[in-house]
Amino acid sequence: MGRGLSKPGAAMRKGGSFLLHVIIGHSQLEKIPMSIERQRKSLEEQLEEIMDGIAELKRNRGDNFSVKQLERTKKMVKSKLDKL
Repeated sequence: MGRGLSKPGAAMRKGGSFLLHVIIGHSQLEKIPMSIERQRKSLEEQLEEIMDGIAELKRNRGDNFSVKQLERTKKMVKSKLDKL
């Protein structure tokens, strides 16, 4: 085999090793173990983004339905944080 790629989606690296990209769904990603600290940081970042989204929607007189959805999501993320 020449210098071409032998695996779809793989990139040849120096030394002949391959760098392979794997695409998985979000639900499968959640199954990968993470430290408590990393989980907490991730949830806190999500919570901050949600609260920013709520504030922006309210500032721009956004759809009330969207605000209620974000409020429910905020409650769910807070619940996950409390369980850690």
